[in-house]
Amino acid sequence: MHMKKIICLAHDPGGYDVTKPLVTRLNRDANLCEFYCLGPAAGIDKEHASTEEILFSGLEADELPGVCVTGTSWGSDLELRFIRECKERGIPTVSVLDFWSSYASRFELPSGQAVYPDHLVVMDNLAYDEAIEAGVPSNILRVLGHPGLDRWVSTPACNASNIGGEGTKLLFVSQPLSTIYGDTLGYTEYQVFADLLRAIQKDLGEELRIKFHPKESTQMHEAYSNYAIEGELSSLFADFDIVIGMSSMALLLASLSGKITLNYQPGLVSEDMAITNKLGLTKLIHSFDQLVVSLDDARNKLHSRSQQHHGISDVINNPLWFDGKSTERVVSFIRGLAGLCE
Repeated sequence: MHMKKIICLAHDPGGYDVTKPLVTRLNRDANLCEFYCLGPAAGIDKEHASTEEILFSGLEADELPGVCVTGTSWGSDLELRFIRECKERGIPTVSVLDFWSSYASRFELPSGQAVYPDHLVVMDNLAYDEAIEAGVPSNILRVLGHPGLDRWVSTPACNASNIGGEGTKLLFVSQPLSTIYGDTLGYTEYQVFADLLRAIQKDLGEELRIKFHPKESTQMHEAYSNYAIEGELSSLFADFDIVIGMSSMALLLASLSGKITLNYQPGLVSEDMAITNKLGLTKLIHSFDQLVVSLDDARNKLHSRSQQHHGISDVINNPLWFDGKSTERVVSFIRGLAGLCE
């Protein structure tokens, strides 16, 4: 049987995280999928780096793709324009959500026009309910999991790197929130990192490093380049005792890795977008004084060995994606749309 190709597109890092496992699985047994990475995703995956011209030319070929799959982005309408072109040609479209926020706004063009795929894969019932509340059409939602989390839930927890020792190592996972939201959240990444620098115990040799986001602003890089650390989060976590962030997906990954994890959003005046707070894995720290107390508590847990790794399933009540089979579910769904038998 002749098989039509499947096209996968990623632009932002989060979109890459959920599409890459699908591409790998789809191409494991047969070369079913073509992968196009643009923007920040192209920097992550140079092998599949492409251009808009090449991407859209695939829609002008004599034989159209059987299915087109995309991630979602902030500050780019690439996926939305691609989805619109696919729908005009009658090609089934699937988008895979990577985070629990901005369910409707991420599908709005700069003009304000909404462009939704035929199917929107969401992670769990929480995402399903929040998406409907945000105005996403319920008929396009498919609760199938989060392919980017499969490898995290199946990996043993990291051991704390500094049990019983001095010189606690803290990792701040940054996000370009000021670029996206300005000061409308009530805080920025600049304030958060400055507060952390004030709060650490330098006299005890405590170390604070920052992992920049792939879309981090040049100004943030220039301001704190001396504190920067490079590498994959899966490798970095093992070298740090405490992980701190704002609303980053990295906080969930740190929790799944068994790390002591703190959520700091000082003066937050908008919706709390941190998924670890929604799942009960962390509690919102909203002032500098609370940060100081929370860091002391975290140090005590670290040095008393009281941090219990991977009691997470009891806290988050086993959401769908926690079974590590999200990729298989989403791939099966895509193959069905493409008319491919398992």
